[in-house]
Amino acid sequence: FDVVTLFPDLFAPHFSQGITRRAFESGQVDVRLWSPRDYADDAYRRVDDRPYGGGPGMVMLAEPLLRAHLKTDPFDTYVIRMLAELAGRIGRYKDAENLLRRALELRPEFGAARANLATCLYKQNRPSEAIAELDLVMIDDPENVGHSNLKAAALGKIGGFDEAIELYDEVLKAAPNQPKVWMSYGHMLKTVGRLDEGVAAYRRAIGIAPSLGEVWWSLANLKTVRFGADDVATMRTALARDDISDEDRFHLDFALGKALEDQKDFATAFAHYSAANALRRQALDYSAEETTRFVDRSIEMVPRAPAGDASGKARG
Repeated sequence: FDVVTLFPDLFAPHFSQGITRRAFESGQVDVRLWSPRDYADDAYRRVDDRPYGGGPGMVMLAEPLLRAHLKTDPFDTYVIRMLAELAGRIGRYKDAENLLRRALELRPEFGAARANLATCLYKQNRPSEAIAELDLVMIDDPENVGHSNLKAAALGKIGGFDEAIELYDEVLKAAPNQPKVWMSYGHMLKTVGRLDEGVAAYRRAIGIAPSLGEVWWSLANLKTVRFGADDVATMRTALARDDISDEDRFHLDFALGKALEDQKDFATAFAHYSAANALRRQALDYSAEETTRFVDRSIEMVPRAPAGDASGKARG
């Protein structure tokens, strides 16, 4: 028996006393104990944390449990895939890729793992490789709109716009109430010059999700769309909500700033631009001082040209 437990010491009396001791000593029963703490990745060997979103109590962390299970069965492809999904969700895409490739090495027909691998490759900006994996997945699951949507997005990154538009058409026929798909469809239509259809797709996305900030900014960034009073009112209503993401909020502020600038309300427009930039700045890992130091160090490393050398190249 393999037992995953946080308290392996509690089993010691059963191994050393009474009838159970004789069973263990004679080899009639074999028990192996696995502690998740042995697979925790911090100095405190922590295996639990507070619930996501708040609330009472603590919940077990998934990663130590999954790693402990894989110690007992290193060929469990379902658990390997679960561990890869966990790595992907926290941005460790290379770790996720390695785990998914291991799962597929063990089970090449594991379509769910291959679909996860395609997503992982796409997020690492490797669209051609993602498409290759999706083509294999879609042989067995051709009607899956999620696969078609991801393939359309990947095709857009390598210039396959016409095929991407065809796929988006198919996806939206099967699942018409997906605002982000309508937005992606609008991006693609705009790229190939079908501007009116692109605007219509953006408007369809707004009709489904009025607080989706990126689509408002996509419209504003066309520079050819003028927002009306209803548009301004809808954006202000969305900004008044306290449950929208920071990304939606700064996109809405940028779009509303553009709308008000077009209406010559420059002071209010600037206030929205300022709020958007302040919020956007919080998410950017950038330091002007560090950039200056980097450039200065780079200059110091480049050999200086001897005096009088107009070519700017060092001699010798």
